[in-house]
Amino acid sequence: MLVVRVLGGLALEHAGEPLEPPGSRRARELLALLAVTPGRCSRGLLAARMWPDVPEAGARTGLRGALAELRRGLGPHAAVVQAGRDDVGLDPAAVRVDLRGFRAAADAGRWAEALAWDRGTLLPGLEAEWAEEVRAEHARSLLRVLAEAAAGHEAAGRLREAAELAARRVRADPLSEQAGRELVRLLAAAGDRAAALDAGRALAERLQRELGVPPDRETAALLDGLRRARAAPAGDDAVSGPTAPALGDLAPAEFVGRDGPLAAVRAARRAPLPAMVLVRGEAGIGKTALAAVTAREAVAEGWTVLHGRCDEESIVPYCAWVEALGPVVDGLDDRAAARVVDDGGGGLVRLFPRLRRGRQGPEVTEDADTERWRLFEAVARLLAGLAARAPVLLVLEDVHWADRSTLLLLRHVLRTSQETACAVLVTARPEEAGEEALLPALLTQERRERRLTEVDLAGLSETDVGRLARRHRGGSDWSRFVRALHAETEGNPFFVREILRNLPTTPDSAPLPPAGGFDVPDGVRELLQRRLRRLDPVAQDVLTLASVVGRDVDLGTLEAVGTWAPDHLVDALDAATASGLLTEQGIGRWSFPHALVRSALSDGLSRTRRARLHARVADALERRGAAGAAEIAHHLLGAGDPASVDRAVGYARQAAAEAVAQAAYAEAAAVLRRTVDAVTAVLGADPHRLGPLLLELGEALSRAADTAAARQTFTEAAGAARAVGDPAWLGTAALGLAGPSWQGFGTVDAEVIGLLEDALAVVPPDRPALRARLQARLAVALSFARRPERVQELTAAALDAARGLGEGPVLAAALEARLWATWHPYGVAERLALADELLDVARREDAPETAAVARRWRVVALLEAGRIEEVWPETARHAEEAGRLRMPYELMYVAVFTTMRALLEGRLADAQASAEHVRTFAELRGGADAVQFGGVHALTLASLAGGLAAMADPLLGFARAYPALPAWGGAAAYALAVAGRTDEAQAEVDALWPPEERLPVDAVLLPGLVFLAMAVTALGDRERAAHLYRLLEPLAGRTVVLGAGGAVWGTTDARLAELAETAGRPGAAAAHRAAARAALRALGADPELFARSAHAVPTVH
Repeated sequence: MLVVRVLGGLALEHAGEPLEPPGSRRARELLALLAVTPGRCSRGLLAARMWPDVPEAGARTGLRGALAELRRGLGPHAAVVQAGRDDVGLDPAAVRVDLRGFRAAADAGRWAEALAWDRGTLLPGLEAEWAEEVRAEHARSLLRVLAEAAAGHEAAGRLREAAELAARRVRADPLSEQAGRELVRLLAAAGDRAAALDAGRALAERLQRELGVPPDRETAALLDGLRRARAAPAGDDAVSGPTAPALGDLAPAEFVGRDGPLAAVRAARRAPLPAMVLVRGEAGIGKTALAAVTAREAVAEGWTVLHGRCDEESIVPYCAWVEALGPVVDGLDDRAAARVVDDGGGGLVRLFPRLRRGRQGPEVTEDADTERWRLFEAVARLLAGLAARAPVLLVLEDVHWADRSTLLLLRHVLRTSQETACAVLVTARPEEAGEEALLPALLTQERRERRLTEVDLAGLSETDVGRLARRHRGGSDWSRFVRALHAETEGNPFFVREILRNLPTTPDSAPLPPAGGFDVPDGVRELLQRRLRRLDPVAQDVLTLASVVGRDVDLGTLEAVGTWAPDHLVDALDAATASGLLTEQGIGRWSFPHALVRSALSDGLSRTRRARLHARVADALERRGAAGAAEIAHHLLGAGDPASVDRAVGYARQAAAEAVAQAAYAEAAAVLRRTVDAVTAVLGADPHRLGPLLLELGEALSRAADTAAARQTFTEAAGAARAVGDPAWLGTAALGLAGPSWQGFGTVDAEVIGLLEDALAVVPPDRPALRARLQARLAVALSFARRPERVQELTAAALDAARGLGEGPVLAAALEARLWATWHPYGVAERLALADELLDVARREDAPETAAVARRWRVVALLEAGRIEEVWPETARHAEEAGRLRMPYELMYVAVFTTMRALLEGRLADAQASAEHVRTFAELRGGADAVQFGGVHALTLASLAGGLAAMADPLLGFARAYPALPAWGGAAAYALAVAGRTDEAQAEVDALWPPEERLPVDAVLLPGLVFLAMAVTALGDRERAAHLYRLLEPLAGRTVVLGAGGAVWGTTDARLAELAETAGRPGAAAAHRAAARAALRALGADPELFARSAHAVPTVH
């Protein structure tokens, strides 16, 4: 039977093989017209449709000519055109038309069958009037079918499938507001709120851009509801914010010269989708004052204001966030706290243990990225809950001192709160970026996304300095005085105020010093020291001690450390407050008004005196039991007392553990690094003391994704272990250096392999669990080292030991190592069995994270086995597990599998969007995988879109970067051949020849053979094509999967067909080609797209 396709373009097919349509343009148009016309059509009507502007006699003559050309073009199939005296048609018994199949299925209500016929636009490019009419009619039918099919899926509870069909409907009719609204609704119902909001935003942009109208009331209400969907439930126990933020109380009475910056901040805060405002300026320039005035205005408008500060000597992880969110958490009653925790806020317990209220804390996983992600999501949900009640202004000051965890959380909030009424205002000094390169990167990203408003504060003008001076003092003509004051301070408001405070007190009517006549110190530190000297000795000592305690101090601590009488102490604090050197924050609590004030006091101390004060503070805090481990450790380490080393180490380790529990891994590492340095400085490089600390430090650095520092630390720990002769330490150091099993795909790390081998050689048999872990991790490290016998030996030993031990985590590690060892074309069946066993272990151990990993392995193995009907349910289960657990690495794979399916089904725009999402995971510890998936996706998109030649140089880059993955070299050879760079392509092929020696039996063997086959075919190398055919033939019918589900490149039969054709075996080529097309259909792929793309190898020789 002859198949005529008009959906997606005019095409002919017979017995599974494509045929060339007739060469004549009018013959092709006649064939298309006959195909879309039901039954037989009169000659007069056909002629009129094809030549509407030609007289009837001329049109009929043209029709006779077109009929003759059509019959000639159809060759042996000419008889399918049945032409009578009065009418013409296609023989329904000999011809099957896809449009007719679509119409029949749609009329019968068989929606899935109708959609299976649809391959794209009807007769694209044909501009005849009749074609436009039929095209419009089919578009209406398609929209109806998509709507009905989506409704059926929704009624059956298959919301993801319903949303996918709704997305197709939007692509078919992008200006239909009803279709766009339905997509938003279904995405939200399926639980993908982010995608729903993206779809809503895209709909609004299309309506405005193309039609010049905003969304209607129904759409606007839907989107507004979505923006509030992440809020805590309404009612008496809903989340509410603080009503009187302290920041607004700091707004100065003399706020002058800042009308422009204040207007810019005000506009950004009130924007429809407020994002981030950066207020930047030098110390003392007025950043806090501007933030305070903004906060005061926001409160007056009914906003909730949250305020936190970063400190140069940050002791507590996430200190700014704890300060900002603390009033919210403290305001929750038991019922509201329980609702917040149950509604996905369990991660907040890590920051605020008091939220637990007697309940069990959140389950802790071993995966650092997952724990951090859960905490970040909990904070984002809390902010969304607040924003549902009232707009939120989050103010974070001095972010140039922010720790890495604080910045990572800020970035997450900015990314996830784009549809939430939450504005973020941060302040920073331009000259201090701290040690974190993350801050500049975050600002760059916000600029790129056009979500950042930058406000740079400069010095006040001379006029504004005069206004500020007059508010401090009245008097006669100030012009000369103000001119000198402005020149001396360059308009810095803090410096201006300090100088004005430092002037001798005189009546307003008294004459002022002449210009330049007052004594201005060289710098503000000297000025502050002068003000300090005006206080009595007790006040001076109190302030000096307070500067060592920290930016915030309380009366109890000062009483416990000092020897002053209580009344004298309070008098001293009152005097310091009156002089502007302290600010009273509440009963018994003070803070330094500016970091410059505290540093001016503490910097004047000798090292010895500072150390002694640290020791006294530590003792007092320990006695009182009013401080956390981090604060006590900070002071003990600052004391540097050999007699206190053990106490310091104990508190430091406790502080690091608390930081890890809060997913503040960088802060845990900072505490441990300072501890290591302090112990070394006091006691020297004692391996007995340093070994455990180095192991903990290495683990914290690894969790913080500081891989280079972690490796160095684990290497140092291994040295300490060797010096002490402790094999367990050495084994732990080796496992730490190796990192997670998924880290480093396609690399051979000689240092890791060497240390694992050394540890395995000395860990005794009476430590079977540690030995099994070492064997499993070493096997993974050797995956691409071309030592298969050693890998098999190690995985067999690890599995035997683990099964004997009965310890779930050890068995899981051994099973995953064996999965790596069998990741090759000949190990699919064993991999499926291993993945099933790993899933059973996860169920027995109640380890959902392990279950997600097992499902990921199952997806890849099922793909390779061609069991496509099982793949999509398994990807859905994997996505559900990953989403529920918030495991970033597995969420990356959710995006990978989504991209893979879109590529397979020819939905290139969807694939491009999800591939972009994959690349956002490059910052994780397994970020190199995201980079390689980016290469796989770019290669596949370019191939399907016909732009493969441009990929030649990037693929060469991947080949050089990953020499253990020769498949990249094969892909580069193919792209070079397509680009016409045949000499370079030949050189890449030569480097991989003979393939049975150059391509190891590993995870990329099949892609390597396939790419090499495509390159050889493109080069027309008959001898090598025959050689590759013999190697690939035993794998006929196998699905070609790039990486761990990155993309599917059809089946091996397509490549075997090309190799057979090149080798001069046309019969074998035809058989393989038919099998390949059948396999593509079974996979749900678009054979026409694959046939048109570079997947169909051009010959360039």
